[in-house]
Amino acid sequence: MRHRLQPNGQRTACLALCVALCAVVILSFLPAGIAAQAMPSATPLLGPGALASPEIDGEAYVLYDVRSETFLLGENPDRPLAPASITKVMTALLALENLALTDTITVTRAMFETIPNDYTRLGLVEGEVITVEETLYACLLISANDAAMALAVAVSGSVDAFATQMNERAAELGCTDTHFTNPYGLADEAHLTTAHDMALITAAALEHDLFREITTTRQHMFPPTNLYPEARGLPNGNRFVSQSAYAYEPYIGGKTGYTRLSGYTIVAGAQQDERTLVAVILNASNSPVRYTDLAQLFDYGFSAYLSEAVQEKDYETVKNETRRAIADAIEQAGCKLTLDRVTLELTDWVITTPERSAAGYTSGVDLEAFDLDKDTADKEVCLPLYRRYADGSRTATGQILLTLRVVEPSPTVTETTATTAITQAPVPATDDEDSDVWRYLLAVVLGLVCLVCLLLLVAMLRRDMKRKRRKRPRIL
Repeated sequence: MRHRLQPNGQRTACLALCVALCAVVILSFLPAGIAAQAMPSATPLLGPGALASPEIDGEAYVLYDVRSETFLLGENPDRPLAPASITKVMTALLALENLALTDTITVTRAMFETIPNDYTRLGLVEGEVITVEETLYACLLISANDAAMALAVAVSGSVDAFATQMNERAAELGCTDTHFTNPYGLADEAHLTTAHDMALITAAALEHDLFREITTTRQHMFPPTNLYPEARGLPNGNRFVSQSAYAYEPYIGGKTGYTRLSGYTIVAGAQQDERTLVAVILNASNSPVRYTDLAQLFDYGFSAYLSEAVQEKDYETVKNETRRAIADAIEQAGCKLTLDRVTLELTDWVITTPERSAAGYTSGVDLEAFDLDKDTADKEVCLPLYRRYADGSRTATGQILLTLRVVEPSPTVTETTATTAITQAPVPATDDEDSDVWRYLLAVVLGLVCLVCLLLLVAMLRRDMKRKRRKRPRIL
């Protein structure tokens, strides 16, 4: 038995078809980047080696190799979470970068009056004069929040301006999901960072000898000031330093934090055999476990991975083959270009697992992004270099820089308007002009279909109106 659509159903179906086709037409003209936005990539992790990786108590953690700039291991490394007092690592970094240690700070009420009563303080009072160096000790050893506020105002003039500077510096370091609103870690739902970002911030702070010195000091005496006649003791609250049961010999500096919102947090660096690792744990369930777990992370990093020097001789063949491939592409395209210079820019080190290293590797260049188009001009093109291991994994090792110069075309060469692409696999080249023609043709066809559907809809509406007039009862 056939089921026929009622007039209302026909109109609805026709209208839906028109809307759908119009949407297709509109989308066909949108750039690919607007029509389909790509999701941001997560932090790439090298992954565990043959040894079983430790179980970490925390909502997020990461292990970072500083020399090779490689993230080795982690869980939820890009999840924004509250950092608590590890925020002070950024505060100390900006103070070290922007202030002289002998500079003095005159304390104002703005440096302490907004701090909650249950937050740690040094006890600064209005009018007290302190040096930047002593304030750094108070900020990092006992996590004095008034000391952090004093540094912030000294650097930027106000807390709000300092928060802006914190976020700008974080972006410069490569942080992607950090938003600081205050200099000391006040519990604030808008004050967030990630394990990935805190690793980068901590690595930058550890480049300063004074940061290492302060955060590995067991106790420091804050000297008398103009308004406080006695020295104040500043014990280090970090158990890696203050308690022998948690002592970890490779430890070179770090910071801890806690609020009810953040849970227990910790950042630290460790050094062994000229390798520096940074580890971060966010929202651990208790204080002791963050130390034991961090030590396990460091031990795993030093034993399960090794650093290898990147040598230029490994890329001489790659360099020569790239030169030939680019020169051939220029000749085939008839472009007004010549390859002037090829330069290798290699990283000093890569990090891998002993198993991958033992199986061997090959060196290569990624040519897929290289294009020559008709609108030629002097340019520099960077192509990624990599090391491919026997298991198929790849590690970035730098880039090859191509310098292209414009020259007068040879009279025997016919200029081409097609795009020439070099790829490592036989992938068909895409002609941008042809693709535009087909896209416009498709749009025209779909537009005509939409027009026909609209005309049909109008015809059905007119037919329905005529039927209603015929059925209208006559009044005598």
